[in-house]
Amino acid sequence: MEGMAMGSGHRFVLGCVVVFVVLFSLPIGCTSKTDNAESQSNPLVMQGKELFTDYCIHCHGPSGIGDGFNAGNVDPGPRDLTDSETEDGEVGFMASLTNEKIYHEILSRDLLNPDEFEALQEAYLDAVMMEDEEAAKVAEAKLPMLVPPAMPTFKYTLSDAERWALVAYVRTLHKNDAPPVDVPSTVSTVRPTFPKRQAPSWEMAEDERIAIAESGKFIFIDKFNCNGCHVYKTGELGGVVGPDLRRSGERLNLDWTYQWISSPQAMKPDTKMPNLALSEDEAKAITLYLETLKLPATS
Repeated sequence: MEGMAMGSGHRFVLGCVVVFVVLFSLPIGCTSKTDNAESQSNPLVMQGKELFTDYCIHCHGPSGIGDGFNAGNVDPGPRDLTDSETEDGEVGFMASLTNEKIYHEILSRDLLNPDEFEALQEAYLDAVMMEDEEAAKVAEAKLPMLVPPAMPTFKYTLSDAERWALVAYVRTLHKNDAPPVDVPSTVSTVRPTFPKRQAPSWEMAEDERIAIAESGKFIFIDKFNCNGCHVYKTGELGGVVGPDLRRSGERLNLDWTYQWISSPQAMKPDTKMPNLALSEDEAKAITLYLETLKLPATS
């Protein structure tokens, strides 16, 4: 189950008026699409490019336009990071973002439960329909900036400094007027660490097991979108970044699966699977859901 990343959801129901779907101190910045030698040789940019190759290129592609080998397996597809201006000549989405927004709301965000997001969105849409501009403004401020659901957070996988390095590299992919990326001296250069968890008891009544596994399916698909990186069911959209999970229930030990998805780097420090800081209950539920995944018997 090496590389098990969390990917795109089927039921991430988004509203019809406004949904903010986005992709996402050494100084580095750019006012043009900086493929010049000076910017590309900057140590911070070079570090960011290496991280981009390890964690992002499979969906965003080597040039950042969203044509990676896994791009066709996620819905919605990966954002074009070279987005400098619109067809009408307006400032493009990526160019409009501040360095801080890219860092905090894309690379370092926490994931909302889909129900939480829908509640926030409904409050905003209600205010818009009531033409209450003040209420709409307040509600809009509470809406998180959304990343395509297939993209995991790297808050619990990469160090603070590494995520700033990614910002510096992404800035070289599109024209922008952002100030130089400034990495504060207090920023940690150490990656987050999570100890290996003790697996829970798997003894339980069958109806409880079924209920927990069903909640695990929701967490797997809708909240953490694991299927953006994994094929998990025949006939369903699934990514090819991580291993095929369609035989998880036939191959995987429950204790190992629980420990792996809880703390992948504790099991294998160089794994590219992001740590999503799953709660104990979430990890247990996903483990029991994976136990149900088996290929149909062939005659």
